[in-house]
Amino acid sequence: MKDETIIQDSPVGRRLKKVGKKNIRCLLFNGREIRMSSRMTIGRDKKNSFVIEDGMVSRFHLEILQIRGSYFIEDRNSSNGTWLNGKKVTPGKYIKINPGDTLKIGGRIEITMI
Repeated sequence: MKDETIIQDSPVGRRLKKVGKKNIRCLLFNGREIRMSSRMTIGRDKKNSFVIEDGMVSRFHLEILQIRGSYFIEDRNSSNGTWLNGKKVTPGKYIKINPGDTLKIGGRIEITMI
């Protein structure tokens, strides 16, 4: 069996490390990192990609989509609203989010994009 280990400090290892981390984005919720996918939904219903069991969160609260390497959120007509960096998000409208942005869902749940 041939050893195909790539040493991290080698030129190839350094290039792979940069490529591998470049596009990975996570959400930070209650100290826990949630890896983002190209399409994910957030809400109280078990059918969501990320479930938040809180009465202030709608069953299908918001959606996050990746389009050409950027992420966008859409409030799905939630009852208690979604805020991006303190500004209310208009339901049905896609808004770009960036690392460091904070989402507030249902008035009290905070999620940060990292």
